[in-house]
Amino acid sequence: MKNNNHPHVRWLICLCLLCAAPRAWALTSGDYSYTDDGWDVTITGYTGAGGAVTIPSVLGPSSHPVISIGYIAFHNCTALTSVTIPSSVTSIGAYAFSGCTSLTSVTIPSSVTSLGTYAFYSCTGLTSVTIPSSVTSIGADAFYRCTSLTSVTVDAANANYSSIDGVL
Repeated sequence: MKNNNHPHVRWLICLCLLCAAPRAWALTSGDYSYTDDGWDVTITGYTGAGGAVTIPSVLGPSSHPVISIGYIAFHNCTALTSVTIPSSVTSIGAYAFSGCTSLTSVTIPSSVTSLGTYAFYSCTGLTSVTIPSSVTSIGADAFYRCTSLTSVTVDAANANYSSIDGVL
């Protein structure tokens, strides 16, 4: 049997498949670096001065929603004192806020369903955390070495986690 697949046809098919595959573009906007897959945004880095930070709900000229705080996005931002996460975010990645030693408070919105492994590792200034009912997954050691953490409150409607006397 004769093979009728011309080399140019195979090359054209591969090119079409590559063009159709979703991809994320590495971009920057203000103090944030992020990836945009054409629908959603993941924050991958922060270069701001710190202090009280409110993460935007959309980024870039496309105004796609920020749905994820990615791996090590705010890692070692030692001047970060508080962070407010927008309601568009559904996940906080591994090590996302690790080493943010001045971080004393974080507002986790009810849209967040997962906290990654070591998400707040060594946030030694963090004193309390409230986990909403939407969180279904907390990675290993998410609050490891948070030596000032004295209270973890879990929303009573959370079917997966609870806190007793401030302990998760």
